[in-house]
Amino acid sequence: MRGTGRRIVEESRSLRVPDILAAFAKAGYSGSAIPSGPRTATVGFGPPSQRSGRRVSFRLESTPQHFGGVRWWFVCSCGKRCTALYRIRDGYPFHCRQCNGLAYRTQNVSRSTRWLLRADKLLARAGCDRADGRYLRPKHMRREKFRRLVGEAETYDLAAFATLLLTLRPCLRF
Repeated sequence: MRGTGRRIVEESRSLRVPDILAAFAKAGYSGSAIPSGPRTATVGFGPPSQRSGRRVSFRLESTPQHFGGVRWWFVCSCGKRCTALYRIRDGYPFHCRQCNGLAYRTQNVSRSTRWLLRADKLLARAGCDRADGRYLRPKHMRREKFRRLVGEAETYDLAAFATLLLTLRPCLRF
């Protein structure tokens, strides 16, 4: 496994733009009614009785969409726009993924594990279960698509197995 030893995004506390827009909507604002341009928002965390001491302020910025409306972004302290801010521990400020040095879970797995995960995903799209070893086509799926998905999954399985054998090769004696 080639893990980088970095902290994982999925294990960090996150603050996402859709959550903030939902809070604005709950307070009576709609996403399009919020004036565009840079804004500062403040959010309280924890139970309502403890929120007064646990407030966080952050900058919001909007960009126009091609077919109308706006897209909202957080602005990290590094100046980068992002849709989520992360905090690695309580008491630490929220920053973007790069500033916190966070990695996604799949960035910390080996190549063969990544290929096995991709094969599992393809089999799930084909409506198959790896556990029973038989691949039965769902009624609604076209035969060609089913064959293609299962074929790609088997290719990734073989590649993962070959990579694993190459990794273990120095340990094997023939």
